[in-house]
This record gives sequence, C-alpha cells and structure tokens, in this order.
Amino acid sequence: TQTITGGLAAGGNTTRTFSWSTAGAAMGRHTLVATQSYVDGNSGNDQASTTTTVSAPSTDIAVTALSAPASIGKGGTATITVTVQNVAVQNVTSSFNVVLTDATAGTTIGIQSVPGLAVGASTSRAFSWNTASAAVGNHTLVATHTLPDDNPANNQRSATVNVTPQPADLAVVAISAPGQVTVGDTAPVAVTVQNVGGQDVTASFDVVLTDGTAGGITVGTETIAGLATGASVTR
Repeated sequence: TQTITGGLAAGGNTTRTFSWSTAGAAMGRHTLVATQSYVDGNSGNDQASTTTTVSAPSTDIAVTALSAPASIGKGGTATITVTVQNVAVQNVTSSFNVVLTDATAGTTIGIQSVPGLAVGASTSRAFSWNTASAAVGNHTLVATHTLPDDNPANNQRSATVNVTPQPADLAVVAISAPGQVTVGDTAPVAVTVQNVGGQDVTASFDVVLTDGTAGGITVGTETIAGLATGASVTR
C-alpha cells in the first residue's frame, strides 16, 4: 500500500512502483489488482489488473566468446579460448564440460571441466590445437558445453581458422671434408640436404660445391630429383 498525499488535480496523474517478491508465490498465472481507496463518483474505474506468470528459476549457461586466430601454418599449435557465462537467475553448482571440436575434420580438440558457475559469473578455458594432422584449408571450430539448460540457443559458438601450407624449406644440414689433403689428391666432400619445410619438393634442384678461398670456383654440381618432407639426401 502506498499513500498519495496532497490529493490530485483534475486531469492529473501519478505513478507508484511496488516491489513484489515472488519467493513464496505459487508457480503459474497471477492476477495483480491495483485499487485506489478514495470514495468518488465513479467506482467503475477504481481498479485495474494485469496478469503475470511466475515460472521456475531457469538455468542458462551461455558460450559467450570463442577466440581463435584467423589462420595458422600447418604443423603449428593454435591457442583457442572459450568463455562461458551464467546468464540465468540461479547458481549452477554442478560441474559441466566445455568441449571444443573441429567440425570440419569431425574430431574433438579438447574437453575441460568447469566446477559450477555463480549467477553472472564467467570463466574461460584455453585449448591447444596442434595442426600437424589437420588438412590444409578452412576449419570450423565449435565450442559447446554439456550442461542441460533452459536455453539451448546460446550453448555453442563457432569460428573459422584457415590452415595454410608451410612453405618449402630445403636446408644444407651437413658438410664434411678431410681436415687436410695433399696437393693433387682427390678429396671426398659430402653434403647433406634435408627438406625441413611443410611440403614435398617435387622439382629437381642442384647442390653446388664451391671453393670460397679460390674465388668461388665451382668444385662440382649434383642434381637431386626432388625431396619429400622430412627426407634428406647426401651427395
């Protein structure tokens, strides 16, 4: 009950706000009736009503953010961060999992547990995605949680990450020669080349040995007919 003091001028109006605690209210439809107590000449408009439905407290854990790089070179490890928040009106006291999957490959990247979440609270989980076995191209990553709640519409988010091919990289990983030779001798010199890049080299290429002391004259040239990723060859 609220009192309006000083009366009310003709044509005037005033508004009063009431706080209705529904802690002890039964669930279902409630008709709320507002009545004024002044005895006037028209009792037909002395009250008005509205209907409100009291429902059970809802549970709603939302996946509010999914952070991932736009692209990553194949073989690299990407950090994917997933944030979940309790956007409902009651605490979640039971544990649930946050799951990150690669929907393109049909694989699970990781699962991490959240030990409950208070109303309004949020938490983030970081996942490491090793792309060594991922196909080159776009991958749709999907973050979800496993808690059954009253609003499944916000239970997941997705992001697209482009896995790019690593560039070719042929490295001269070793060269060996005798420490000393006699003039006129033929010295064996071994050169090892390895493909340390992320893709096979299918074209032929040359390994050239020069004498840097003698002005860079060419000692010899060897042709290698391509080299698979990780493979090495010695000439």
